[in-house]
Amino acid sequence: MQVNYFNETIPDFSSLVRGLPAAPGALLRDPVSFNELFSRTARDEYSLQSDVVFKRFPPNIKKSANNKEPSEVKGLYIFIEELEPCYVGISRSIFTRIKQHMTGKSHYACSLAYLMAVATYETECNQKWMGTRDAFARNNFERYRSEIQKRMRDTWKIAIIPEADSYLLYLKEIYLACCLQTKWNSFATH
Repeated sequence: MQVNYFNETIPDFSSLVRGLPAAPGALLRDPVSFNELFSRTARDEYSLQSDVVFKRFPPNIKKSANNKEPSEVKGLYIFIEELEPCYVGISRSIFTRIKQHMTGKSHYACSLAYLMAVATYETECNQKWMGTRDAFARNNFERYRSEIQKRMRDTWKIAIIPEADSYLLYLKEIYLACCLQTKWNSFATH
């Protein structure tokens, strides 16, 4: 077996492909809502509900050093809007990343809300946004962000798929985005 610069074993591609789910739609069973995972605090922040996380994802979630909070899990998350998968994402810290999408304020932290804001703007103006990402963020993003994120938090479901193997993680992201025909995924920047 060959290893890369980071001393990771480079897998054989055919064995990697065998690790892909044969029925990707099955991964969407029993999704969770944002409001099931996170509770809103008095200071208008969101905190992870540890009891729910441990109950829903037992063997994959391990307790942190203080034995109270769940430690993060590496893997994939699939956002589901109106029963249709619309976005597949990956993260080494799934719960933190989901929270960023749903509550973040910068266009980098909540990149999906940013894409949706641009699409809403283009529909309203009946023209394609031709400016830069930063220009849209400065001039238009805030007008749409909170409403989009509220809709995501209140109505979307989330499927969480733990995956420790980095090669399989990246392969699954594009594989699932293609199989599930997710409308918000793009690999142009990868």
